[in-house]
Amino acid sequence: NVNGLSLGFGPSDGLFLEPEYVDGFEAGVKSTLLDGRARLNSAVYYYEFEGQQLNSTLNQSAVLTNIDTSDILGFEANLQLQATDRLYLQAGASIINAEYGNFINNRGRDLTGFEMARTPPWELNFLGEYVAPLQSGASLAFQADVAIRDEMYMDPGRPELSTIPSVTMLG
Repeated sequence: NVNGLSLGFGPSDGLFLEPEYVDGFEAGVKSTLLDGRARLNSAVYYYEFEGQQLNSTLNQSAVLTNIDTSDILGFEANLQLQATDRLYLQAGASIINAEYGNFINNRGRDLTGFEMARTPPWELNFLGEYVAPLQSGASLAFQADVAIRDEMYMDPGRPELSTIPSVTMLG
């Protein structure tokens, strides 16, 4: 990202942001199994940020600030299976370790080593769909899904006050 202007005031003594740089590495596998009825995709990734730009709050105002360093290491996998002509299943999982490196927030608090805001450590999702053919030639589909997400916090300036608990969503 290019330099920007932040209208919030923090310990950085200035309105202008430093540029954000990221080095990213990813390796993955995409595979087709069971004579084409299944697909398994997975990836591991690593991002190293310098000057990451982050939204926060200070005195009830939005503030954009730079973080000296931060790192993200993650893994994700997704399985899709056409179990029968009528039954389709899908499952996914992600695990992420996202931490601030050297970071003093706009309240002067040292968040070095803290989990990154808005980043749940893990997520799971499952989906099932059954298609019932009708005598008219049309079909009726039934689908259910569930997504489960670990807790996370929203504001790096106030992690203890902005935690969102783990959640399970059904659909």
